[in-house]
Amino acid sequence: MNEEIESLLAAMLNPEEEESYTYSDRLGKLQGEYLRGRLIELLYDERYDAKYLAARTLGKLADRQEALD
Repeated sequence: MNEEIESLLAAMLNPEEEESYTYSDRLGKLQGEYLRGRLIELLYDERYDAKYLAARTLGKLADRQEALD
């Protein structure tokens, strides 16, 4: 599962990728501590687009409340 998450994150954050929102949506259907942790890490990334996509994806998670705790 972690490999799938990393693959989707890499695609979502690829500046050449035109379908970043599609990857964000796919990640948003997943859940788990590993994914939440990786997305929270991205909130501190230097790149604005990475922060935005991480926040967008966190908002789509079914277990998003745990990220706020």
